[in-house]
Amino acid sequence: MTNYSIQNQLPVFLSATGAALNAGKVYIGLPNQDPQTFPKAVYWNQAGTDPVDQTNGIDVIGGYITRAGSPATIYISGSYSVRVRDRFGVQVYYIPEVNDDIVDLTAQLLTTAGAGMIGYSLAATYPAGTVGKKLQQTINPLDAPYSATGDGVADDRTALAAADAAAYAAGRPLYITGNHRVSSDLTLQSDLFFVGGKLTVDSGKTVTCRGEVSAPTQQVFAGAGTVVGIRRVRPEWFGAVGNGTADDSDALNACNACVLQSATSRGPGRPSILYSDVVYGLAKTHRVTPTADINTGVVGAGGALGTRFRALASWTDINGAMAFHLDCVSGSVTTDYTLESFTMDREGGSSCAIGLYLGPAAAGKAINSLQACRVENVCVIDFPVCWQLNQIRQIRTPGCSAWCDNTSGAVGIKISCLDSTFTGDFDFEDFQIVGATATGGNNIMIENGTGTIRGLRFKEVISYHANIHVNINITGTGAEACGDFWFSDGCQFDGYSNNIFNITVAAGSVLNDLTVGQVQARGINAGGNFFTSNATSTSLCNSWKIEGADIIDAQCGSRPLFEFHGAHTDISIINCSVTNVSSTTHYIAFYDFAELITIAHNRGFKPGSRQAVGWAVLSATANRYTVIGNMATSGTFTGTIVSELNGAATKYVPAGSNF
Repeated sequence: MTNYSIQNQLPVFLSATGAALNAGKVYIGLPNQDPQTFPKAVYWNQAGTDPVDQTNGIDVIGGYITRAGSPATIYISGSYSVRVRDRFGVQVYYIPEVNDDIVDLTAQLLTTAGAGMIGYSLAATYPAGTVGKKLQQTINPLDAPYSATGDGVADDRTALAAADAAAYAAGRPLYITGNHRVSSDLTLQSDLFFVGGKLTVDSGKTVTCRGEVSAPTQQVFAGAGTVVGIRRVRPEWFGAVGNGTADDSDALNACNACVLQSATSRGPGRPSILYSDVVYGLAKTHRVTPTADINTGVVGAGGALGTRFRALASWTDINGAMAFHLDCVSGSVTTDYTLESFTMDREGGSSCAIGLYLGPAAAGKAINSLQACRVENVCVIDFPVCWQLNQIRQIRTPGCSAWCDNTSGAVGIKISCLDSTFTGDFDFEDFQIVGATATGGNNIMIENGTGTIRGLRFKEVISYHANIHVNINITGTGAEACGDFWFSDGCQFDGYSNNIFNITVAAGSVLNDLTVGQVQARGINAGGNFFTSNATSTSLCNSWKIEGADIIDAQCGSRPLFEFHGAHTDISIINCSVTNVSSTTHYIAFYDFAELITIAHNRGFKPGSRQAVGWAVLSATANRYTVIGNMATSGTFTGTIVSELNGAATKYVPAGSNF
């Protein structure tokens, strides 16, 4: 604790001889007026509630103002005049205007201009704990000795470089409060803290930031040049407006370019683009390109009511381009990335054909991952193709959705492999798709082109309304067989549709390991069915299992509920439940070569008038099959329960075991 001297706490009034005034009077009045004629309000307390009576002046004894014989303090507001008289009434002095400099200074310091009244020097030495010492811990290019101009016109490149070097050496952030123009390439090593300032970079020049950047959600990078190297960026820093009508694609793509060069930069977490709770307009594709070194995270502020990307009617990209494209820069790349919490939609009149495209746009490229990358809480609405996944692997999609019920012929999810690479190892879990029955669309489309698609797992997927819920088209031979497709664990196909599963396997093509298990299908339009496979005599369709399907309310007309054309081997239809289904033929029909077929323990229920001929018909080329334990309520069938057209087949169809 610091010792200090004791000061007189009360004002002292003196006589003309310099002695303490005794039995004198003090008069307080309005400034520049006679205080005895124009007295001013004076108070015994600071609150101003106890006024002093100046009718006969204020008593002074022993040099001190007194009240009832005791020294006292009086209080006044603002300037005043003062007159002092001795005991004989002789004037000692008169001062027409007195200002309380301390009070006045305090009042000025309390205004917004007060901070400008305090001196400061970067070169001075201040004691620890003082404001000056604290200010010296912040380095600003506008301060001496750097002395940047900060008007956005003068070139501040040299001042910025010097201030950055000092900040980095001292381990302190560099504060940006001016508009600093940069006319040549510059690398900033310190952390940057933007407070109302910005960097304006000349065309063709690059500013590389290696530290962390803290800035408000507003533009801090301007000019035709480039800013790169920041690990976590916001589109608003590059000028994104986010009002749903302005084109923000340049700002969004500047974020990707910035993050792409942040491998050696500092910062917490994975490199990320952080989107705000706004609607970003897109007249061109927003392209995100993770690499082996940069596992980009794309993080929105929420689904339906958070971040939204909108393909504008003013779309200027090539026809068929995608609104949001996860791509790779060159060749194939192995990376881990995340996309989460945003919605995509399309403005009326926009020619943008694909909402979210995951995979390279060019042949000969592929995006691989060592673990399942996460695409979570992403909703895509009313594009001709809402989602497309091509030449990419290892993806999980919890909580995502596709809404294409207002677009004719739309596809909810399209999984493709357009060249001889690989697509697959996907987990579609808790995914919702809404299509339209009458517009010829497909909620899920799988087509391999000339490549291989394997490892698709659909779990707890809800698909509403569709021309075809699942359309699988295998047309090429691929590097290996297509297959390992699973639709299981509570998948639901609801709302009236024309087909649930429609499969086409071209001559010489392979589709194996297909599982449809524990799914529910409700509502199939007249002339539609649950499962159709169109293969050829040289197609290789094997190891398919349909187990535990719950099928309710279908009017198949002349078609069976399960329909197989072409060669099929090792096909099981077991433990399925069929309710209120009508057909003028059997529920299950193999029309061509069929071998190692199991139809077992299925159940049919007839709550109304809908009927079918029987359980199954097997072709003249069917062989080595088992049909057993299939049951239906009375009146469900009108003809032969199991119709076998190959009398010489090796089979197991116990008499009376199907009814």
